Amino acid sequence: MICCTKLGRRDVLFLLLNNCIMRKYFVIPFLIIAANVQPGFAQHLEKRDSLLTALSLSKEDTNRVNTLLLLGEQFERTISDSAIFYFRKAGAVSKKINYPLGTLKYIANISEELDRQSKHEEALALNLQSIELAKKVKLPKRLAAAYSNTGVSYYYLADYKTCTDYFMKAVSILEQQQLTTRSDKKDLAGLYANLTGILTELKQDDKAYSYGLKSIAMSRELKDSATLCRSLTNTGTVLFNQKRLDTALICLQQSRDIAAATGNKASEEAASISIANVYQLKGNFAGMMANAERGLALSVALEDSDGISKSLLYKAIYFFNKKEYATARTFAKQGLQIAQQNKLDNHIADEYLILSDIELAAGNLGEYNRLRTLADSMNEVVLSEEILKTTQEMEAKYSSAQKQMQIDSLAKEKKIQGLEIKQKRQINLGLIAALVVVSLIGLLYYRNYQNRQKLMEADAQLQKQRITELENEKLLLATQGIVQGQEEERTRLAKDLHDGLGGILSSAKYSLSNMKQNLIITPENATAFERTMTMLDQSITELRRVAHNMMPETLMKLSLSEALQDYCTQVTQSGALNVTYQSYDTENLPLENTVKITVYRVVQELINNTIKHAGASTSVVQLMHSDQKLNITVEDDGKGFDKTILDTATGIGYKNLQSRIDFLKGTMDIQSQMGEGTSVYIEIPLGA
Repeated sequence: MICCTKLGRRDVLFLLLNNCIMRKYFVIPFLIIAANVQPGFAQHLEKRDSLLTALSLSKEDTNRVNTLLLLGEQFERTISDSAIFYFRKAGAVSKKINYPLGTLKYIANISEELDRQSKHEEALALNLQSIELAKKVKLPKRLAAAYSNTGVSYYYLADYKTCTDYFMKAVSILEQQQLTTRSDKKDLAGLYANLTGILTELKQDDKAYSYGLKSIAMSRELKDSATLCRSLTNTGTVLFNQKRLDTALICLQQSRDIAAATGNKASEEAASISIANVYQLKGNFAGMMANAERGLALSVALEDSDGISKSLLYKAIYFFNKKEYATARTFAKQGLQIAQQNKLDNHIADEYLILSDIELAAGNLGEYNRLRTLADSMNEVVLSEEILKTTQEMEAKYSSAQKQMQIDSLAKEKKIQGLEIKQKRQINLGLIAALVVVSLIGLLYYRNYQNRQKLMEADAQLQKQRITELENEKLLLATQGIVQGQEEERTRLAKDLHDGLGGILSSAKYSLSNMKQNLIITPENATAFERTMTMLDQSITELRRVAHNMMPETLMKLSLSEALQDYCTQVTQSGALNVTYQSYDTENLPLENTVKITVYRVVQELINNTIKHAGASTSVVQLMHSDQKLNITVEDDGKGFDKTILDTATGIGYKNLQSRIDFLKGTMDIQSQMGEGTSVYIEIPLGA
């Protein structure tokens, strides 16, 4: 079983069992990144219309890219050409506005549709491009997804070894990451299941089994029934190949029960028929019959001729072993008829075999010989088809190598022809050179005149540009004055509160404590006195908290990273929000106090906004120093918001945040969608 790491949704069915009789029924497709639940038809049309409206109003920016991608997903599995049309549009806009993340999403989605249309070579070429792009923009998780998708493309092209190599690269990247979200862990669990399936195909059962156990353990931890169901099925396949039938039976039964509980009839059908096969090999014909009947009912409901034929075969085997030959013959002939109608060569051979055994048991030797001959003929057909398939794959690889050699040969010939053309061109150029020199002399005066005109125009343009730069510098100085004034006022107020009012309150508490020792008061007054002392302690604590919030001592004494770590810890301890802080290469990073204070205030403002408006339970703050730049990322799992409201925002919060970033000559990118949280990425240059 192979999983596809697409950034959208992707289903792929791969048949990985060596035993061709049970090849289908041990393998169920699954996803690394779970598919969204499809809405009802009316909701589907309403969402499509809404997206089309949003598209008509959008500009050529990241929002337009995301809208086009969502529109493409609306046509997946229904109108493939429309899906590809919108995905290509998203790719074109992403390239135009230089939006790498959009390009990666575009490739992931369109390669899925191309594979559905059996355009596997085109899908592979795009996935290889996505690997290089993900490396360039340094997005590890996107790179892992690109590796996994490329592995899927190689699987479609029957290059299982290369497929395995790319899956292993994806696993290696994810295992090195700090997987904090459930989605990331599901990705890794799915890749483990991928490797279980493909290593089974390569007959590396020991390795396949180890990855199967990892997939099962991780999906159980995540309580992800869909992935667990499929992981159990893949691991059951490995155990079946290893002849560990009892353990395989446990895995398959658990998979069947999970599928039944979650309403996945296709998975329940496959598991039931697989269990019937295991029971047949164990000689438990009652268990085989029970699961065959269950599989038959599901196959009929799903209109799966393959499953119907196989279930009827097991019923024939059951009655054959009970020596009820007439009943066995009836079921075998029904299965044969369905297999012949649907050209299921494997099942045709199996049905002939059981019919021949029935006739032998009934004493009909002539009919036995005829049916046995037919069974042998069908097995030869199946074997011939497998040999032909293998031969075609080898021929395709050989043809590809031959084409490459032809391309190289043509390239050499083209190079030789190019050299000959170049030599002739040089002779012609020599003859033309004399005419050109004469012409140039005549043009020199005219060009000199034009150059003087251009210099005058350039000088005027430089003057305008200088005026614009001076205006921008003036605006920046004004912003700097405002920001510095705010921080100086905060510092002054914090100091006055802490040293002035804080000292007064502490002195008052000390005086009251001394008075209590020299006074005789009633119990009621003593209670009131203690309440007053408690309120005074609370006032002193609140005063210190406010002063610390206005100008944290850690920010003045410690590094920026340590100050942010302290702030995130305080927020987490308050219970308002669970904040995780991460830093990379920020130790001993020399920063001016202005930069430290401004960055601290920006993070403080973003966290406060998350607490007030996002409805989030967790947030991640990252500080990273790279290439003389300070990168700040603040993400949350809240309800998100429509980014278009920022264009008309009138509150001072967003404007104050933007002015601080402008003051540091930085940039800010906000990514958010309703119900999908918010991610803010800030980049601040630190200079040489």
